[in-house]
Amino acid sequence: MMKKVGRFVAFAAWAAVLGCTSGQALAQSKNVLIVPQRFFMNGGMLVDSGGDLDSFTISSLPIELVNAARLATFDTVVLNVGSFQINCTTASLSDALKADLVSFLKGGGKLIIYESECPASDYSWLPTPFTTYNPGAHGATGEAKIVENNALGSTNAGDPEFIDIEALSLETDAVGDANVMTTRDPAWCLHMSATNVDVVTGPTHTYARVGKGLLIYNGLDQDDGDDNPENTLTKLWTLELKVPFNPASHSDLPCRVPVVQRASAPAVSPIALMSIASLLLLFGVRRVRRS
Repeated sequence: MMKKVGRFVAFAAWAAVLGCTSGQALAQSKNVLIVPQRFFMNGGMLVDSGGDLDSFTISSLPIELVNAARLATFDTVVLNVGSFQINCTTASLSDALKADLVSFLKGGGKLIIYESECPASDYSWLPTPFTTYNPGAHGATGEAKIVENNALGSTNAGDPEFIDIEALSLETDAVGDANVMTTRDPAWCLHMSATNVDVVTGPTHTYARVGKGLLIYNGLDQDDGDDNPENTLTKLWTLELKVPFNPASHSDLPCRVPVVQRASAPAVSPIALMSIASLLLLFGVRRVRRS
């Protein structure tokens, strides 16, 4: 009996750390871990206070201190691939840490990946693998488009999730230097596309449901991220933390536009249909004559 009670207490404590009970989605992130730090080696930062960001507890840890036990004390993990320690390559992560991050995600956690101005890195270790096209640091402008209005950002000025996409495109280098995603995995959903300085257009802000967890990718350059909570990049980051998960509801993230479009049956022209009908009719007439 004591063993059962002990197991129940341990489970209850674990659930309390995640901030939820079985079957209850998290309204937003609460305890956030940035691995390994919030600063990007090529400029910019993830703001950790001010405005709505004060509703989150945001911590950071170097990669050598991150393991499954540590991850269990957080509901959200931000993997800053563009940080000094990770040095723009996931090769800096041990196989054990990659496995722990995947387990955290599948168990209902939120995992957000940033790779500002990094060269192509290997994400084949994720349940939803992908690669990216990365133009590098040019300080250039580009053109972004929100493809799906949702809890991660909207083009409607009256929405609390409004993102000034024109300002993001023309007043910062977030889009011109943006990395864009390439994947064959149908789980990825498109929120924002970007045309970068190399005139390459593709997904730059995407999300995927993995088990009960939520995976978000942000390929926008963060040079112009600063300590102003009203900054467009900071608002986008805040919305990533705000979006409900475990599991993510389809009303918040409807996935109307999958990154990988499903192939449809090719259209058949009327002439081709007439030819097919004629052949079938001729075949039918021959069968009647033979009988």
